[in-house]
Amino acid sequence: MPNDEGHETDMSSRAAAGLRGTSQREFRCYLASTLNFKQTSGPAPQVPRFARDDNAPRRRRCLFILLFALCVFATTAAAEPRAIFLVRHAERAATSGRVPPDTGLSPEGKARAEHLAQELKDAGIKAIFTTEYKRTQQTAAPLAQSLGIQPEVISGDDLRSLVAKIRAAPGNVLVVGHANTLPQLIAALGVPARVTIAESDYDNLFIVLPEKKAQLIRLHYR
Repeated sequence: MPNDEGHETDMSSRAAAGLRGTSQREFRCYLASTLNFKQTSGPAPQVPRFARDDNAPRRRRCLFILLFALCVFATTAAAEPRAIFLVRHAERAATSGRVPPDTGLSPEGKARAEHLAQELKDAGIKAIFTTEYKRTQQTAAPLAQSLGIQPEVISGDDLRSLVAKIRAAPGNVLVVGHANTLPQLIAALGVPARVTIAESDYDNLFIVLPEKKAQLIRLHYR
């Protein structure tokens, strides 16, 4: 997080004051204006992403405001989550030049898992779901430990059960999955836009906002 904590707190207070009682449509407009995302017309929702540049303080401040705003919405949620966070597992460890089917995380992957915990610690997450593979469980572990949450393991092939668990969650949730399972899950949650994840891509942070027509936000974390 940036060092200008006073400025951050002030921005967050204004965000909370402006967001309480607003609709999700108004909330998305707020996000677009705050994060400088361009919105386009058409059936598919805009998929915003942070630029890969060196402007880390501003990017982190924007993400802080986004997470704070989502947390405000989470406090008013009755039955289903207001925000569903989805990430692919972090980088896998290789052994003797090959990657075993159920390996844990590499040092880079463990560092990314710690960064994820820092980014989402104030996101109002109440439930965490992983697959049966070590790499997803180790990616979720730092955040789960900091929040005191026991992640629930659901088979990567059991999409129906996972969707039901997500919809029944009382607050925001985090799902740690795989490059081939996350696009299927996002579609099952009602997002019309097609999502693809490259094999070398580990930094996607997807946020699904459930409503009659689910909306998708696509960010990146380091």
